[in-house]
Amino acid sequence: METTDKHTYQPDDYVSYAGSGVCRVIGQETQSPDGTQEIQYYKLQPLDSKNSTYYVPVEHAEVRLRPLLTKEEIYHLIDEIPAESEEAWCTNSRERRNQFHTVLCGDDNREIIRMMRTLHQEQERKKHAGHKLSSADESAMYAAENRVYQEFGLVLGIRPEKVHDFILKHLEASNK
Repeated sequence: METTDKHTYQPDDYVSYAGSGVCRVIGQETQSPDGTQEIQYYKLQPLDSKNSTYYVPVEHAEVRLRPLLTKEEIYHLIDEIPAESEEAWCTNSRERRNQFHTVLCGDDNREIIRMMRTLHQEQERKKHAGHKLSSADESAMYAAENRVYQEFGLVLGIRPEKVHDFILKHLEASNK
């Protein structure tokens, strides 16, 4: 989901910061990194790390930041999940890791959910065979879930750890 309009963020707004997940806008600051030119930055605090701070130049905000999804957009994304066919598993672990990295560095929730779905399908296949996902695949799945569950939870007013069950219940209800 890309933002095409220039958007001005206010303190306490929540945004998605490409590759980093949900952040709270703390405010704006002017800094002069080279000692001559002043640059206006959005100061952000990641939702999952109260001790971290990101600075995003206001002039690049429309590329790096986006408003959180609306409830309607979230429901639409969830409704698209069962319509998608099973994804092919990339057997080359290095190539798969690069694909997952590319998806996680982006900000396309559809791609992140597709990646989660693929990882869950592979996890089930491996479980039935008495195996587990590799640690790299588990890490990618955790990172993808964290990103999606943070945003969905915040927008829907539920705890992030409850989002998975919420999605499953919504899918069950819409399949009846």
